[in-house]
Amino acid sequence: MVDQAPQGRQIQKIRVAVWSESNQGNLSWYDATPTGTHTEVNVSTVNHKNLAGNYTTHVYVDYTDNTVEGFNLGQTSLSPRNRRVEPQTTYYSQRDPRWASKWYGVSNMDQSGCVPTSLAMTFTDILGTTVAPTTVADYLYYNTNSFNKTSVAGTDAEGIVSASKNWGLKSNMLSSISSIASALLSGQHVLAAVGASQFINYPYTHEIVLHGYDNGKTYVRDPFNAANNGWYSLDYIHGVKSTDPMDTKLGAPFFSIFA
Repeated sequence: MVDQAPQGRQIQKIRVAVWSESNQGNLSWYDATPTGTHTEVNVSTVNHKNLAGNYTTHVYVDYTDNTVEGFNLGQTSLSPRNRRVEPQTTYYSQRDPRWASKWYGVSNMDQSGCVPTSLAMTFTDILGTTVAPTTVADYLYYNTNSFNKTSVAGTDAEGIVSASKNWGLKSNMLSSISSIASALLSGQHVLAAVGASQFINYPYTHEIVLHGYDNGKTYVRDPFNAANNGWYSLDYIHGVKSTDPMDTKLGAPFFSIFA
């Protein structure tokens, strides 16, 4: 809380930096513009990976005379209640013999069907009706230029947005760990494009489905290798995010999908 002194300098803006990790790995900034003599800034642990610990708070007050004053408020111990969101369990494999050898343009489902298969799992979960990977692949190939239409096999980010809209769903690009955590905590599915990692070897990238949340971890469904299915930390997933231009065509390689 910041109060405007009756005879003091006029406050223009308040900036608050909050973190708990020693390397400031979960640092988040909060901005507030005073609307009266008393201004409150609310801090949510969701924006800090939902971690328990001692949180450091620094407050910076910008005044209308272009001066800045900083305050170290010390540390506050927070123990957020763990909110576990159970994952849904629809699983499809892009290597399923029912469709693995089906070709679309420059490649087949086995080698380039991770996005259609991930979308099919997500759509089936949300809509409560079976949506097969080839149904999604058919839509992407015959109605967009996003899937296997160039010399490079795969689906670009626009295909995720287009397919979601076609099935009557919404999508939202997510750029930070905190925004991914918020989406998962609200029960949304998140499609994540990852680079070299547990899931794929360099120089390729791969799409996986995230759903569910438990103390900084999310449940992964890997359409290429079911042995990889399980709980992973968001730090790890975000740390191996794809930087490929197809995956980052709209910005970040993470998209929440929801009704």
